[in-house]
Amino acid sequence: MTLSRFNVRTDSKVYPVIIGQDIIDRIGDLIDGSIGRGFIVTDNVISEIYLDSLIQGLKSSGIETVTKVLQAGESFKTLESVKVLYDFLANELASRSDTLIAFGGGVIGDIAGFVASTFKRGMNLVHVPTTLLAQVDSAVGGKTGVNLSEGKNLVGTFYQPNAVIADVCTLKSLPLDDFVAGLAEVIKYGVIMDHEFFQFLIDNKDEILLRNPELISAIVERALRNKAQIVEEDEREEKGRREILNFGHTVGHAIEICSNHTILHGQAVAIGMVEEARIAVRMGKLDSSILETLIYSLSLFGLSTKIPSGIDVSQLSVIMKQDKKVRNGQLTIPILVGLGKTRMMVVDSVNNLNLVRRNGDDKQC
Repeated sequence: MTLSRFNVRTDSKVYPVIIGQDIIDRIGDLIDGSIGRGFIVTDNVISEIYLDSLIQGLKSSGIETVTKVLQAGESFKTLESVKVLYDFLANELASRSDTLIAFGGGVIGDIAGFVASTFKRGMNLVHVPTTLLAQVDSAVGGKTGVNLSEGKNLVGTFYQPNAVIADVCTLKSLPLDDFVAGLAEVIKYGVIMDHEFFQFLIDNKDEILLRNPELISAIVERALRNKAQIVEEDEREEKGRREILNFGHTVGHAIEICSNHTILHGQAVAIGMVEEARIAVRMGKLDSSILETLIYSLSLFGLSTKIPSGIDVSQLSVIMKQDKKVRNGQLTIPILVGLGKTRMMVVDSVNNLNLVRRNGDDKQC
């Protein structure tokens, strides 16, 4: 069985990323060192499919486990869910030498990561991501967070895991909409920093959508190596480098909130990438042909490129005022200056972002 493995080396921690197929029941053997007891945090969807395999795999390695199942969905990524996990760990007498195992998608990873970073001032954390979005993005890099009614991820920490183990075969169980939404983050890496990867995705579109496991393994590894490179250079977004990974997210997060999270994160980010590329064109930093290429490529994979008619566009800038990249009333976002090239720039006051719904002509800038 082929495994891909590399280390992420940050100032705070060095940890392995392991990518393979049908490895859920081998995770106990793949985790380096003693993890104490394993406190599995998962959701009601993934627990029905893979939880037994994970528990048996850990048990066969001599790891005692206790499980807490949360409700699936972005609407449960709240401080209330955090409190549920705090109570769970306290009641089970969890110690700092024990390990929280985040078993699920990005929501579970973000909540569990936040709890691991704060319970008893920090306990071990292992990510076992089961969605494409989590496997190619959120499981690596140490960002944790929960939402407030005022905005997405407004409460959070930077906390690197002890290991990330991605079994691409879990992606077979994803609904098509969720799988396609995850592709937005994959395409993002090609757009912002890896032109060759972008072309590879276009050339292999059909096999990607068929979820060819060998191809998906290669895509997950390439995306994560790209992310690891950025995280190693700028672990805590203090040098202006890591923030390029937020391309599409400022507008995308606002769309998610305006839709009451009925629009999937990846679909919102796809729209956000288009809108933020439009901003770059208006600033004279991006040729309009690149915007057209971006729109075509996202559409090719079934991703959204237009702000939905049900979204109140005027409300987007109100929400974007809460974005973490706002400084002194000005918004600094990743600006696309070419395919595979991105720079951080101040675009304008958050009151003058000029996001206008376009119902017909995607070439309008």
